[in-house]
Amino acid sequence: MGEYLVIDPLEHYAMRFQLTPDGFDKGSVVAPDEVITLATLPGVQIPLWEVLDLPGPAETDTAP
Repeated sequence: MGEYLVIDPLEHYAMRFQLTPDGFDKGSVVAPDEVITLATLPGVQIPLWEVLDLPGPAETDTAP
């Protein structure tokens, strides 16, 4: 099992690609307010907003 990430700091998103028996998949988009989970590192979670130095989801929510 393998995977890799491509992070675009200008457009504020990441693409996660996972290795399958047929090669790498087409990838999945990770939005800046999501947490990246890694199949190759169980238990590791990466808040993408911290990598991109953006406000986190709790910081942007406004309560009435």
